Amino acid sequence: SINQPEHPMELALLGRDNQFDEQWLSLQQIAGFDGAVLWPNDLHQRTFHEAYRMGIPLFMPDALGLYRSQRMTNWGYASYGGRLADLDINDRPYPPWWNSFNATPDVVVYHQNFADWEQMPHIQRFASLPQFITDFRSADLRGISAQMLDFHKKLCEDAFELAS
Repeated sequence: SINQPEHPMELALLGRDNQFDEQWLSLQQIAGFDGAVLWPNDLHQRTFHEAYRMGIPLFMPDALGLYRSQRMTNWGYASYGGRLADLDINDRPYPPWWNSFNATPDVVVYHQNFADWEQMPHIQRFASLPQFITDFRSADLRGISAQMLDFHKKLCEDAFELAS
């Protein structure tokens, strides 16, 4: 059990009763958690931005962990083999779409690097479930939250200044 008296930890898994029944939480409910694990199902995640803006410490699998998960659950529009007409993508090493079931790590990880969770600081990464549990228990969640909120505030100020 991960719930030890000296380090209590409660995990709330969405969809735990039936993996195909989605459970949705309101933003108010999400804000009540000390931290969250985000396993994105696409390169573009509103949930990431919502949780980041609320200052909820985010724990995410490392790049190879995300690569492995997208092989089982494709990543939305990026994995359907699409094409944009008249788009010159020759300056990139890989086209922006791939077959999620047989793409190699170099293709998928290359595109993961463009995701916001790779660009924004203070995201906690883990390579295994034991590492996540250890890191979550030892993390300064309030400190991480404060850093995330400070970064987001500065990002907004910079954007407004640039737009004005």
